Amino acid sequence: MLFDTPDTHNALKWIDNMKSFKPICDPNKILVVMCVWDRIQNIEETLTTLDANNIPINLCIFNNNYSKKNDFIMNINKVNVKNIDVNVYHSPDNIRGIGRFVMTHYICKYIHNYDRVFFVDDDQSFDKEFLKSFLNMFDKYENSAIFWFGKMFCGKTIKEHKNPYWTPQSWSTLNEIVPEHIKPIKNSLLFENTTNTYYVHYGGTCGCVYPTNVFQSLDIFNFNEKYRHIEDLTLSYLFKYKFNGKLIVNLNQNNLIHNIRDIKNVAQYRGLIQVKNELLKELHNYYEK
Repeated sequence: MLFDTPDTHNALKWIDNMKSFKPICDPNKILVVMCVWDRIQNIEETLTTLDANNIPINLCIFNNNYSKKNDFIMNINKVNVKNIDVNVYHSPDNIRGIGRFVMTHYICKYIHNYDRVFFVDDDQSFDKEFLKSFLNMFDKYENSAIFWFGKMFCGKTIKEHKNPYWTPQSWSTLNEIVPEHIKPIKNSLLFENTTNTYYVHYGGTCGCVYPTNVFQSLDIFNFNEKYRHIEDLTLSYLFKYKFNGKLIVNLNQNNLIHNIRDIKNVAQYRGLIQVKNELLKELHNYYEK
C-alpha cells in the first residue's frame, strides 16, 4: 500500500549520515542538486553546459556509487567551470533518486535555507538560457514547480487500463518503437494549454525547479520504501495535493534540454513499467478519491 513501511526512518538515518558533509553554499547563488550513480562519462558535458548559463551556482551532488567515488572526483576535477561551486557527497548506500530530496532537506535545514532548488540529472545537456527561463517562470507563478517535461493523466485511463503511465510522449524520448505490451492508450495524455503554459499532474525531476518548503519536512519520505526509486511521481502528487502547488511545463524550454540516452537508461525504464503503473493507481485513488 501507499504508506506501508514508509521510508521516514531510513531518511532520518541518511540525513544523520550527512552531518560531516560541509558544502560551500553561498546564499547569493542558485542551489542545484544532482543525483548520480554510474554515468561518469556524461559529467563533463552536463557541467560545461550548465556553467554556460552564466549564473552563479551551488551544485550539490549526491553520489550513490560509493565504490567509484575516486573516479567520479577525478572526472569532475577535469572539468573547467567558472560559475559553479561543486560539492559532492558520497553516500555509503545507493538510495537512488530519492537522494536528491535527502540532499535538499539537509542543505536547507543545516547549511542555508534556500527558497528554491533546481533538480538536474547526470545525463543532460542544457541550453544557455535554461536557468534564466526557469527562474523567470518560477517567479511569475506563485507556489509553483516548473518542468521541462510533464503530463496530465486521465482518471478513466488510470482506473481501466493496465498501463496508464506509459504514453506515446514518455516513450518517444527513448527513440525506439513502443513495445506491443505497452501500446499507447488513446487519450491517456491530456494537456490544458493556457497562455502558452501546460498545467500538469506529473513533472519529471530531470530538469525542474521546486520551492524548498516541500523538502523541509519529512512528508516526502512517508511513502512506501518500495517506491523510493520513482520519487518523481510521489513528489508530483504530494506537491499538487498536500501543498496545493501548481505543476507547470515551461514550453519555452521543453525542447532546449536533451538527455544523453544509453542502453542502461532504456533497460532501467523498462524495468519500471509495472511498479510505476501500480504507484500511479495508488496515488490517484488516494488523492483523487
